[in-house]
Amino acid sequence: MNIPLIRKLDKIIGIPTCLVLSIFSRKTKIRKPKHIAIIKVWALGDSVNSLPAIKSIKDNFPDCKIDIIVSDNNKAVYEGQEFIDKIINFSNKKSLIKLFRKYDLVLDFEPYFKFSTMLSYYLGKQRIGFSNIKSRRNVYTKTVLFDRTKHISKIYFDFVKYLEIEPNYDKLIELKSIEDNTFTKDKIIGICAGSGETAKYTRSWPKERFAELADKIIDKHKIKIVFFGSPKEKNEIESIQKLMKNKSYAYTDDIKKAFYVIKQCNIFISNDTGPMHIAAAQGCKVIGLFGPNTPTIWAPYGKNNVSIFHPNKGQKMIENAKGKFPKNNTSILNITTNEVFEEVEKLIK
Repeated sequence: MNIPLIRKLDKIIGIPTCLVLSIFSRKTKIRKPKHIAIIKVWALGDSVNSLPAIKSIKDNFPDCKIDIIVSDNNKAVYEGQEFIDKIINFSNKKSLIKLFRKYDLVLDFEPYFKFSTMLSYYLGKQRIGFSNIKSRRNVYTKTVLFDRTKHISKIYFDFVKYLEIEPNYDKLIELKSIEDNTFTKDKIIGICAGSGETAKYTRSWPKERFAELADKIIDKHKIKIVFFGSPKEKNEIESIQKLMKNKSYAYTDDIKKAFYVIKQCNIFISNDTGPMHIAAAQGCKVIGLFGPNTPTIWAPYGKNNVSIFHPNKGQKMIENAKGKFPKNNTSILNITTNEVFEEVEKLIK
């Protein structure tokens, strides 16, 4: 099952189905679970930020089994993590067979999909999910507010507080990677000029500014610039490289290899999108460029990381908990090339 199909099901049967399920749901105290399922089928960056909360469950309940339901979009984030017992790929029909069971507890990490609410009801004796959408919240045993005053990693910790687990971390968890020594001997700065599929163009800093910034860095510091992206973004990267006077490099290989190469970057500059959070998890110094999303929630987490954000008064922002993505927010254009270059200079020093 893919994300477009989930969106269609949400639109057609989401609200009435959730309203019916809420009639049969009860609010009870969360009991100590022996087997937990976590639903997170969308958003690479969100998935990266969910890892500390998931690990805290295993740290506090080492005998508890943790299964995570993912999709092709984000499964690489969870692969190889020793605190996850089983990964069930929702994009794979054969994997769906594994869902014919009941879990003691389901954590629904999806902020607005009604389909995930329905799935959590089917799978879980008890369920914790977000409260922001009325038709969803009454289906859950307990709810969590998608709080716009908190970082997303801390919002996920609000789920595990029902298990009497308190946040105890100061960084993200490194992602498991596949070795690739393409740039091992080089000093490099990584750039991600792509953006997420939602609100794609309002979250994208102009190509011309990325090209100008990359040239300025190369001219002054003689550092290799590597543009990162998915294979689908190869043409977009090439269009930026054509605007440059200096040579740069593109990396659009396997995502698990990209995790390894990103870890080698001295600095990583990115639009507000998944690779920005990957870089933060891999220990890079990260500069995040923000448009219609607030860094209060989505900043690259960790010390020495920078978020640049100049919102336009009156323009609508992304409402993650409601699945609303504005198409006319121009805040990203307020970020200048010189401003980003100055932040690069600070981090180099």
